[in-house]
Amino acid sequence: MCFFRKSGEIYKEFSGVVEEVNEGDEIAKALGDKKVAILQNHGILTTGPSVDIALWFYMSMERCCQAQLMAEAAGEPISVSHEDSC
Repeated sequence: MCFFRKSGEIYKEFSGVVEEVNEGDEIAKALGDKKVAILQNHGILTTGPSVDIALWFYMSMERCCQAQLMAEAAGEPISVSHEDSC
């Protein structure tokens, strides 16, 4: 997750399928110049200068999320500060 620490955003107001232009605008605003957004209760959104790079970010973030879930399932989490983690 270190790679995404300063490159990602969590979007907590996601309500499901984007049907309104202004919700898409809000997601884009929250994402800003970041590479990855986690849409709460939905999944991952990635961007990049090409489809290949956006796909690489997506696959990498998906693997990070899987590793996080496996680590949490293994037992008591160990808290590590952002400064110590990277």
